[in-house]
Amino acid sequence: MLGFGYRTMGLNRIEALTDPRNERAVRLFGSLGFTDEGRLRQYRHTASGFHDALLHSLLREEWEQAEYNKF
Repeated sequence: MLGFGYRTMGLNRIEALTDPRNERAVRLFGSLGFTDEGRLRQYRHTASGFHDALLHSLLREEWEQAEYNKF
């Protein structure tokens, strides 16, 4: 899916937002090479109140380098 974004759509940056309590999602994006950019305080509102979100990003050049290093 990342390849589609960078190759087909010509994106330079892909971002993801995660709930900081979702440790599996945070680890997943880390394993894909995403950089943790920071915490967005009280970013989402649900029935239980406001919740923070974590912002992760992956630049095209970082993805290309990771793809190159696979081989």
